Formats: sequence, structure tokens, C-alpha cells
Amino acid sequence: WSGWYGGVYLGGGFGSNPWSNPDDGDLGTTNLSGLIVSLQGGYNWQAGNYVSGIEVSGGFSTAQGGFDKFGWNFAGKIQGLESVTGRFGLATGTAGNTLLFVKGGVAFGQYKFTSDWPEIDTHFEANKTLTGWTLGGGVEYRIAPKWSLKAEFNYYNFGSGRVDLTPNTDFAPAYPVDINNWSISSFSAGFNYQIGGPR
Repeated sequence: WSGWYGGVYLGGGFGSNPWSNPDDGDLGTTNLSGLIVSLQGGYNWQAGNYVSGIEVSGGFSTAQGGFDKFGWNFAGKIQGLESVTGRFGLATGTAGNTLLFVKGGVAFGQYKFTSDWPEIDTHFEANKTLTGWTLGGGVEYRIAPKWSLKAEFNYYNFGSGRVDLTPNTDFAPAYPVDINNWSISSFSAGFNYQIGGPR
């Protein structure tokens, strides 16, 4: 498994993020769901049956969700996810072609938050890039000398914080919302191609 590799994966993401306002209290929860498509690449070192490495991934997401409160619509969407993780695994099975691994590291998420208030014909919006952490694990199976298939689960957490939703009109003030437990989980499958290095 030693050497550089690169690949692509496709998966589904889901998560539940509660919203509140300092004056209005609990607003509701965005139950996120959607696709995640990403590129990945990294480097592995193998010593015996043990494999360690570093992996970088990044791509786009369609995971989104919304709810209504006071006749207003609130919605959140994750537009992109990136991570830099360390990986540790065990090569097992016939000729060590099956790699069981865990991974963890830093994560970045591009979020878009919106709210529409029809009674004043106003749209509120905020875009925010969040930094957090991720943990995951999975299995990778080599189907040819340079090719492998991979399936994994990842959990991303970006903590909690406040977002000021900015209106598209001059007469309405910004509307602050506190979003708790910015998080998303994903199941994905894909492939890797080993670019070089010893086997």
C-alpha cells in the first residue's frame, strides 16, 4: 500500500442542526440530507501489515434542509466539505489486499444560511466557512495492482455559533441566529489509483 494515490468518491450526507434566536427562542431544526462528491489524494507508508498515511479531500455537497417558523422559511445548505486527515490501518486478507482503517483530522465546511419573510418581501442570507474536526473509518480493497475500491463513514463537527442573516432590503435589520452542533455524517464509496511507490 505504500506510495502516492488519488481518487474520487460519491456519498450521502445527513445531519440535524437546531436553530434559535436570542429574542424568539428555539426556531426549529434543519434536517440536512444530500449528495457529497469529492476528490481525494494522499500518501501511505506500510510496515509489515500496518499502514499509516495522510489524506486530503475536497469537493461539493448538496446536503440541505429547512423548516418554517412564524410564517418564515429558514434553510441551511452545506456547499462544500474539505479535510486533512491522518490515517492508520491494518492490511489483511489474501496478500494483504484488504485495508481496514480509521482516520481523523481537521475539516472545513462552506455553509449557506437563508430565511424568507413573505410579509415584508425580504430575503435574508449569510455564507460562512467553518473550521472543525472529522473522524471516520472504513475499508479499502485492492482489485488490481494499482486500483482499489473504498467504502467509509465520516463524521464532521464544526461546533456551535452565531450567524447574522443579512437582508436584501435597507429597511429590515440583520436577524441573528444561533446554530447549535454544526455537524454532518456521511457514507461514501469510491476508488483510488496508486500513482507510484513500492508495493
